[in-house]
Amino acid sequence: VFLILVEIQFVVITKGAERVAEVAARFTLDAMPGKQMSIDADLNAGLLTEDEARRRRKNIQSEADFFGAMDGASKFV
Repeated sequence: VFLILVEIQFVVITKGAERVAEVAARFTLDAMPGKQMSIDADLNAGLLTEDEARRRRKNIQSEADFFGAMDGASKFV
């Protein structure tokens, strides 16, 4: 009986974590164009230097890569 409950809990937690990773990746990818346009607007307005804009774009890309990798990794758990 205990092993059955443990197995059910494991399946429920795994499916929940997989769904959370999926949704986080989707929201991150959906928000990326808006963030990039914001950087472009700030750069054109002179609020950012070219180096700062490049650094922010790199941060956005690494964030998207991380959440995409977490979504992919959750498929194997």
